[in-house]
Amino acid sequence: MNATETQSNIQRSIGDLQALRQQWEGVESIDKEREKAQAKLDAVKQNAAGMRAEFNEVKTAHDKLPAQAYEKQSECQRLDKEIKAKSKKLSEVNAALAAFPELERKLEAFDAELKRKAAELSNVNAALINTLRQQQGG
Repeated sequence: MNATETQSNIQRSIGDLQALRQQWEGVESIDKEREKAQAKLDAVKQNAAGMRAEFNEVKTAHDKLPAQAYEKQSECQRLDKEIKAKSKKLSEVNAALAAFPELERKLEAFDAELKRKAAELSNVNAALINTLRQQQGG
């Protein structure tokens, strides 16, 4: 091989190497872009996982709502029955209390009648005692 051919081969090799370097730089920039894209994808996946966990928490709480509502409704119904029963009992007590003034008036009238009868009986007893004394004394 002569010097010209060697020179030509060296220059061609240098040209090939420069082309390979440019291609390699393209590959490196693609790798960097891929790494950036992968980092973004990982962040999105992590965010999605967090949102999925949050969604599952909300869904679980939401799924519990009907049972909690039914429980509260049952409690309200039980309390309504209890209130109705106690209101009925209170009405009965109020009716009994309302009858007290009339009962008191009747008791006072009965007491007055007893006192009058006791006074009459006392007078009859006194008259009988006087009659007996007169019969014994005289």
